[in-house]
Amino acid sequence: MIPLSIRVPASTANVGPGFDSVGIALSLYLDVVVKEKADKWQVIHSFEESIPTDDKNLIVSTACKVSPSLLPHIIEVTSNIPLTRGLGSSASAIVAGIELANQLGNLDLTTDQKVQIATNFEGHPDNVAASILGGTVIGALDGKNVSVVRIESKELGVISLIPNEELNTDESRSVLPDVFPFHEAVKASAISNVLVAAFCQKKWEVVGEMMERDHFHEPYRLELVPLLPSIRKCAKEFGAYGTALSGAGPSIFILTPYDKRQEIAEQLARVFTSMKVCELEIDHRGITVNKEEHIGLKKS
Repeated sequence: MIPLSIRVPASTANVGPGFDSVGIALSLYLDVVVKEKADKWQVIHSFEESIPTDDKNLIVSTACKVSPSLLPHIIEVTSNIPLTRGLGSSASAIVAGIELANQLGNLDLTTDQKVQIATNFEGHPDNVAASILGGTVIGALDGKNVSVVRIESKELGVISLIPNEELNTDESRSVLPDVFPFHEAVKASAISNVLVAAFCQKKWEVVGEMMERDHFHEPYRLELVPLLPSIRKCAKEFGAYGTALSGAGPSIFILTPYDKRQEIAEQLARVFTSMKVCELEIDHRGITVNKEEHIGLKKS
């Protein structure tokens, strides 16, 4: 077969008040190289031993659910997306699995279909839609129907502060309330609305202000990420637009002017020495598929 490679960007979700709705694709990547057919699925990787190397691997299990008749292959997986750090590692694996099924099964899935399938697996569209489409996305899941809008935001830089400690998404969700008071929901929804409008009009100072005024989840998760207030204060002093939890945490996500991201990252690294400070960019391409042929490289 023609050698096939799939690249999926990482993502951050929520961006403060856009809970389970707003996502941004980031310049960290999961790469899957499809090798020859085999008697059974084999996943070559250098991750920790708990990550399966057979058909229980999330990429393969997702692919087989999308296309149960897929023939087994050997695949090689590499990634610089930190696991269980709030940067969409599981979402990127799900997106890669859907594309693996699409390519090997000749499914000809549309982008909308990929987003729909990925959201059904993940339970919310923010991370998966960002990884598929690239850029900034705003999504809504209403029952079984998914609606997603993509926004360009090339003027923004991104910094991520990543702690050494893992934080399981289920654990982070367990601290959230089962019931949200109506008046709090109205207030939180209004802030989220302004966040999205500010993204659309490129009012980055307003984006930064709104992303720091969440009521939906950050107040409850603060006990799990106690450094957030001090990081937020320093980032603002250094010239950032705004700071928020990245997804369910524990990583911290900061939006900056694009041309100041390196300077701000260096200043933060000097203060928060216990965390890995990553200067990133917004990925604007989303998932990409490369097929090597004798005539060169074909992109689809």
